[in-house]
Amino acid sequence: MNKKKIIAGLVSAVTAFSALGVISANANATKFKKFVKPYFGDVIRYDLTMDQVRIVYKGHRPSETYRRGDVNGDGQLNVTDIVKISAAIREKTTLNPKELCRADVNGDKYINEADFFILSDKITGVSNFNEPYWHSINTADVKLAIFE
Repeated sequence: MNKKKIIAGLVSAVTAFSALGVISANANATKFKKFVKPYFGDVIRYDLTMDQVRIVYKGHRPSETYRRGDVNGDGQLNVTDIVKISAAIREKTTLNPKELCRADVNGDKYINEADFFILSDKITGVSNFNEPYWHSINTADVKLAIFE
């Protein structure tokens, strides 16, 4: 699929989801509401590398590795991942522990609109993930930013 088709598909999806109220087409129209401490279950940390996130669990359960930003875990970075982040920060859905780890695209310990825009840029080819090359995040420190 070429870049023009990807961008056109992304624009039409954003327009459709804006009409449904799942995402805001105008970032300035959203207002910060509150921080929420998400539930991570038995996930104790996640490690970000250039393009991957490794999820580490309590006990002897083996860690799992996914593509960074692949919120729904289907192996692809696409508009579905962007919509899941947007729906979560607007309290339209709840992300499970794995989705939360994959949604912190920039590794700043917050799942917010910054992750939405960074992932959008990655999918449309505007930019790549540059940082962090290796960053370990304790799930006790992570917050979900809720917007109206």
